[in-house]
Amino acid sequence: MYKFLFLFNVFFTFVFCWESSKVYIPKQIKINDMNVYSGLDILQHSNFNFLKNKNIGLVINHTSVNRQNSHILDLINPINEVNIKKIFTPEHGLKGKLSAGEYVNSGIDKLTGIEFISLYGKNKKPTSNDLNDIDLMVFDIQDIGSRYYTYVSTLTYILDACADINIPVLILDRPNPLNGIIIDGPILNEEFSSFVGMHHIPILHGMSIGELAIMINELQWANKKFRAELTVIPVINWQRNEEYNGQIKGWLSPSPNIPDLETAKLYSGFCLLEGTNLSEGRGTLNPFKYFGAPWLNPDSILVNLDSNILHGIKLEKTKFTPISIPEMSKWPKYENKICYGFKMEIVNKKNNPLKAVIKLLSIINNIYPHNFKFLDTNFIDKLYGSDKLRKTIIEKKDIYSLVNSWNSDKQTFNKQRSKYLIYN
Repeated sequence: MYKFLFLFNVFFTFVFCWESSKVYIPKQIKINDMNVYSGLDILQHSNFNFLKNKNIGLVINHTSVNRQNSHILDLINPINEVNIKKIFTPEHGLKGKLSAGEYVNSGIDKLTGIEFISLYGKNKKPTSNDLNDIDLMVFDIQDIGSRYYTYVSTLTYILDACADINIPVLILDRPNPLNGIIIDGPILNEEFSSFVGMHHIPILHGMSIGELAIMINELQWANKKFRAELTVIPVINWQRNEEYNGQIKGWLSPSPNIPDLETAKLYSGFCLLEGTNLSEGRGTLNPFKYFGAPWLNPDSILVNLDSNILHGIKLEKTKFTPISIPEMSKWPKYENKICYGFKMEIVNKKNNPLKAVIKLLSIINNIYPHNFKFLDTNFIDKLYGSDKLRKTIIEKKDIYSLVNSWNSDKQTFNKQRSKYLIYN
C-alpha cells in the first residue's frame, strides 16, 4: 500500500480509522525513494509537530532509533516545544543490555536528567502516579514477530493504564522482521496467558507492533472497560512479504540474545527449549543457533532422522560450553559444563523452526526418557500457549496432530486480524 503512495508530497492525515484507533500520516511528508522509513523517521520528517507543546512519556529502549541510528532521545530532547516528562523501559532495560528475566531498576538517565521508570521490575504496568502530568504516551520499540517476546506485553500494559485515565497513546510503527505473511503455531489458550504471551494469537502472528496495538485496543484485550485513544504513525515503503534487517546501518539487536535476523527466525521456534532442561545456546555467542545438553549424544538423534536437514533446519553436530556472559546471559543452563548437541542453520526460508522443534523434542524424549525433562514450573505451557505440547510428548502421541491443528488456528487468526492490517 505505502510502497507507491509516498513518492510525492501528501496532504492528508488519517488514512485508516477504527472506533478508537487510527493510522496517521503527518501532512507534507516528502519521501522520494523506496527505502523503508519507520514511524520515528516519519515523525522526524514532520519536525515532531505531533509532540509539540505536550508533556510526553516515552516507552523506549536502545532500538528507538531512526534510519541513521540516531536515538529518539537525541532527536527530541533538544526541541524546546517538546517536554519529555518520563521515560519507561521494558525488559532488558533502556540500553538493552540486561539478561532475560533480569530485574530492571528505575532511576535518572545520566545524559538527559530525565526520570526513567522500569516496566520490568516491581511493576510491569505503570501506575497512575507514574502517568501524572503526562499528556501523551509515545511507544517506539522494535518487536521481532514472536508471541513470546515481551515487548508486546509491555505495550498491552501501556494501553491498559492509559485507557483507564484517558491519556492518548502514539505508536511509532516498525516492520515485523520475519515479514507480515507467515502465521504459524497454535493460538494461545487464555488460561495460559502470561507475560511471555498474553493474547489469543499464534506464536508467529505476522503483524507489525502497530497493527497488533490496534487489534489489542479494538478488541479490548488490554482493558475490558475502555479503549485507549490510539494513533499509529505507520512505516512507509515496507510490504508484508519483505523481511526487515534493520535500518540503514543494519541489524540492531532488539535484545541481548538476538544478534541477527537468522537468530530471530530460529528464536521463533527454539525459544520453546526454555521450557525444558535442554540448553538453547544461551551463554554462547550463538544463542538459539546451538542446542544440547551434557547427557545428549547427537548421533542418537541423527539416526532417527532421514537426513541432517529437518523442516528446513540444517543440524551440524557440535559441542559447546555455556558461560556467564555479562550484558548477554548471566545465568545460562549448564554453566561451565560441556554440552553435546547441534549448531543450526536455516537452509529453507519457506519453512519456520516450529515444526523442527517439536519433532526434536519428541525424538529426544523417546531416546532419553530419564534425562529429558520439562521444567517443573511447566513454563513450556506458557510458551506454547497450552499444555498440549507437553502432554503430547510425555504421552508419546503423534506430534503432527498438533501441526494439523495449527492450520485451523492459522485460518481463524488470519480472518480475525485482516481488519486491523495496515500494510499490503
